[in-house]
Amino acid sequence: DDNGGLGFDATSAGPIALADGVTLAFEDDGTLREGDRFSVDVFNPELRTPQDAILEVNGITIRKSSNTVNDVFEGLTFNLNSADPNKTVNINVARDSGSVEETLTAFIGAYNGVVGFLRGQFAYDPADGGRAPPLNGDSAARQVERDVKRVIAARMEGLGGDTVSSLSELGIESNEKTGILSFTPMKLNSLMRDDPVAVERVLTRFGERLSGSLEFVRRTSKSQPGKYDVTVTQARTRAEVAGDDPAEQLANDEQLTFSFNRRAQNDGNPSIFTVDLTSGDTPEQQASKINGVFEDRSYAMNAFLDATGALRIRATDYGDDFAISVSSNRAAGVGTTQLGIAGRADTGTDLKGLINGAPADVVDGNHLKGRKGFQTEGIEVIAPDDIDGHIGKVRIVDGLAAKMPKIIEGLTGGKGILRSRSAGVSTRIQTLEDEITRQSRRIEATESRLRRQFTNMEVTMGKLDALGSYVTQQMESIANMNKKK
Repeated sequence: DDNGGLGFDATSAGPIALADGVTLAFEDDGTLREGDRFSVDVFNPELRTPQDAILEVNGITIRKSSNTVNDVFEGLTFNLNSADPNKTVNINVARDSGSVEETLTAFIGAYNGVVGFLRGQFAYDPADGGRAPPLNGDSAARQVERDVKRVIAARMEGLGGDTVSSLSELGIESNEKTGILSFTPMKLNSLMRDDPVAVERVLTRFGERLSGSLEFVRRTSKSQPGKYDVTVTQARTRAEVAGDDPAEQLANDEQLTFSFNRRAQNDGNPSIFTVDLTSGDTPEQQASKINGVFEDRSYAMNAFLDATGALRIRATDYGDDFAISVSSNRAAGVGTTQLGIAGRADTGTDLKGLINGAPADVVDGNHLKGRKGFQTEGIEVIAPDDIDGHIGKVRIVDGLAAKMPKIIEGLTGGKGILRSRSAGVSTRIQTLEDEITRQSRRIEATESRLRRQFTNMEVTMGKLDALGSYVTQQMESIANMNKKK
């Protein structure tokens, strides 16, 4: 803006306020003369608006605020470096059977080391002479041996005879006499090829869907082994209204009044607006015009014709925060949308459900998660929308990776036998140290008393010696006196 070609007059050395918020200031390092003219180009720099990352995985569109995505598949992270909607990247994830064999071999070596050490402690025979090992006959050491051997022999918790359920089926065998393990990798490799999930069940902290339309997500260390039914007591739905009969080509102009509330549970102010339809509009044109208004106003709703031909209005988002109502200025009938004057209203519903009959928390709108304090704590599944009732069954398994920490915790934890035995030994040592201290003080007191008594005795003996000398002198004097007579 150059002030209509007239420019601006400057009468001050200070900043000059021009149009559109532009301020011009002169510095004292130049000279301006009367009649000098110059122009200033001003522009608004357009900064790039931040955008979410959008990717499609297995047909599902995912929106993230970061280019690092690590919660789509467990153990897999996507680093998004560039965008190309026309390019598909195929990612193959395969199991490494070699690393499983290597890990099992290392476990067996450590296990055999423990069992061999304990056998050495229990193998003492007094007839052979020599000194008994420190843990010979120790009940705590015996319990350690029993507990670690039980892991090898028993089925993993949560598994039965219908599937691979023990380490022996992976090629790990225990010597009946010594308890030492041996490993046949051929069995493991065969299972890794034919049924890798069976190996995963036995070796890991595992969870899976057994049946139904649910999707298993995860479990935690708090989830107890077993099979659990999942029930939706209230399905997650979208607000939706529709005419009772198929929409018809309009015989007259018709106006629809809509109300859309995004915060229906928080007394939110609904958005009220109208859509004008024209005589002669077909049902398809009616839906198109309604959707055009929704799009212009950025309302998360959609109008469409259902299988019966009825005009249906549905919220895009699920849950009881969204409510819709619609009414027409014309009664339902021939040549109308069939929505009617009386109006139609609906509010979506939030998901509610049970896992093993116990109440489950709702996470992320469509996830059911076992509540704290129940056997099902931490079990998380995705429930299908718009479906209630029994939606499937899940299985939770505590394999080797879950059982060993439990056994170790049971032995060394706050109430474990090793912790108790260690505490008992520490208490006994402290008791003995206290007794030694008491006895040392008693000996010191006795020694001090005896020294005093000995000193007193020496003083008394000295006095007696002096008295004896005196008596001897007197006797000698008396004897000499008698001789003179």
